Amino acid sequence: MREMKLGILLLTSAGLGLPAWACAYDTCQVREPREATVDAAGAATVRVEAKAGSLRITGEEGLTEVRAHGEACARSRQSLEKVQLRAERSGDEVRVVVDIPERWGEPAALDLEVRVPAGVAVHVEDGSGEVEVDGVASLRLRDGSGEIDVTDVGGDVTIHDSSGEVDVVDVEGSVVLEDGSGEIDVNDVRGSVTVEADGSGDIEIRGVGENVLIRRDGSGDIHVEDVDGDFTVEEDGSGDITHERVQGRVTVPER
Repeated sequence: MREMKLGILLLTSAGLGLPAWACAYDTCQVREPREATVDAAGAATVRVEAKAGSLRITGEEGLTEVRAHGEACARSRQSLEKVQLRAERSGDEVRVVVDIPERWGEPAALDLEVRVPAGVAVHVEDGSGEVEVDGVASLRLRDGSGEIDVTDVGGDVTIHDSSGEVDVVDVEGSVVLEDGSGEIDVNDVRGSVTVEADGSGDIEIRGVGENVLIRRDGSGDIHVEDVDGDFTVEEDGSGDITHERVQGRVTVPER
């Protein structure tokens, strides 16, 4: 899992033109499973394009395929038939694509689970719905709304999130975050942690092997502990700033 052998680009983008109603699961009247599998041996990139619904990505040792499955949900049987999950490969690129009709008044979604080789890097763009990622080589994630849970990443993690809680645990590399609103909780990072910008919500960071840098924070408390490097807050709007067991220099705005 610590060797990066395959890159994955996952695009779950309600943000790329997905109507807001698409996640209205209470309006779904019919459901049906969807599956797709594609060989990933020797591939350089895996691209997954999905839309509304939850997303779970799991890295597995010894796996040489990308296996995707989920449950399609729609208001009518006619709309449900248009919710499709397909997989294809061209050269060194693998694509897993979710097709969802995007017409007003016809809500549809697909809760998606993707199993990938444990050594892969993952790139996610998600419009809405909960996102869970576990056991991948590295992660780049852009999310519109919904909770984010990231665990056991062998390299760097970069997250751009508009709203929703962000929970990151056990990262071998460094973590970079940008968040509009919602709590941020980061634990056990061997590299550095950088919060580029945070609109609102508390920030808690524990167990960092290098520096912790918070460039801009709008509102909410900040608590940092067990940091082997420096702790710096460049700009803070409101909320308490506390720290414990920081081995390096502490630089925070004066009150």
